Amino acid sequence: MTPSAVEETPGSGPITPPGVTSGLFAPVVVALALVSALFTFLILMGLTPIVPTHEVVIGLLAGNAFAIAVLSTMVGREVWRIARARARGRAAARLHVRIVSLFAIVAVVPAILVAVVASLTLDRGLDRWFSIRTREIVASAVQVAQTYVREHALAIRGDALAMSADLSRLKPLYEQEPERFRQVLTAQAALRNLPGSMLIRHDLSVVERAQVNSGREFVVPANIAINDATPDQPIIYLPNEADFVGALVKLRDYDDLYLYVARPIDPRVIGYLKTTRETLADYESLEQRRFGVQVAFALMYGVITLIVLLSAVWLGINFSKWLVAPIRRLISAANHVAAGNLDVQVPIYRSEGDLAALGETFNK
Repeated sequence: MTPSAVEETPGSGPITPPGVTSGLFAPVVVALALVSALFTFLILMGLTPIVPTHEVVIGLLAGNAFAIAVLSTMVGREVWRIARARARGRAAARLHVRIVSLFAIVAVVPAILVAVVASLTLDRGLDRWFSIRTREIVASAVQVAQTYVREHALAIRGDALAMSADLSRLKPLYEQEPERFRQVLTAQAALRNLPGSMLIRHDLSVVERAQVNSGREFVVPANIAINDATPDQPIIYLPNEADFVGALVKLRDYDDLYLYVARPIDPRVIGYLKTTRETLADYESLEQRRFGVQVAFALMYGVITLIVLLSAVWLGINFSKWLVAPIRRLISAANHVAAGNLDVQVPIYRSEGDLAALGETFNK
């Protein structure tokens, strides 16, 4: 009698050679999902030129959610097939279920550990960012820069009052010898390091200007509160981004005449002040959005973990198929022998490696 290859018998199911799949769709989906998870992780860690803005995070969540939906469908389909095979009493179905369960456990435990560690790490990291000491450091940087500017403001206030007192005593000189008065004004400005010194009217028109060569031209700010200036209470002008500080004081005994003085300050300090203010604003904004940041990172970590988990389960299912296939063929062949067919042969596939030796031994 000619030996016959093992065929499907009740409880055994069809025999398919290893490596034969329904196509490349599933492996490609798994590969793309893992690449998406890796790409998301790199963006969140700031390791790419892409800034993780709100729109970018939403896009990543949507893309990864789609990948999870496809992976869940694939894994659910395979699990349903395994459950149906076991319910029908297919050969080696219980072994198949045990192997898949083992792979699932091996995949789930590290995923849960990674998620827990990531959450704790993020929470501890945010606690360190928003600690009282960190906030004090950020706030003190702004305070130092503001103190520097305020010191200049106090200094120019005193100089403006002193210069105003000197010029108030020179009204006769102002009316009778304008040229000599201009020389005195220039000398006062040079002595007090006030290159932006000038006499102005209420309409901000310039009457006299100190002839100090400072390499720049000072102008009276259009928004200065000239109505609030008195002989005893100068108006201090502290622009947010300009590299100078100014003061305006009304001259005593003069008719509609004001002294405006300006002194340059280090532009680097203004730059530092602007930067520290922006940093403090960003810090406070981030502190207000702390819970949202934690939720966003938790979602992203959960999505990445779920993708890795589903991919591992899918790989485990396919590996278990490859592992169980030769055992299933042996069980099917044994059923044939039990039925009286002693010429049955088990198909041998060299790609199975050592597992193929089981079939060779049976065929002998």
